[in-house]
Amino acid sequence: MSSIQVSFVATGLTALVLAHKDENGQSFDTWQFVLQPVEARSTRLIHRVRGDPMGALDMLQFDYFIMQRRIVLGIKQRAEAVAIAEL
Repeated sequence: MSSIQVSFVATGLTALVLAHKDENGQSFDTWQFVLQPVEARSTRLIHRVRGDPMGALDMLQFDYFIMQRRIVLGIKQRAEAVAIAEL
């Protein structure tokens, strides 16, 4: 069975890389989340995904796009709610 593991966390929690590994411990896809300061009270979230081709399952990529978009929007909503609460 494959599992998702934390592969890298940058100092100060500015970057997180998750690796989806097979039963042999080999990564076949990764998710990277990076926080990049823009201004004093503004930060950009960069989300990158890399993976091996899935052959016939490549048709599911649109589903993955929708899922990933919802994940990023959820992170955005939670971050903005905290920022508003701190004002």
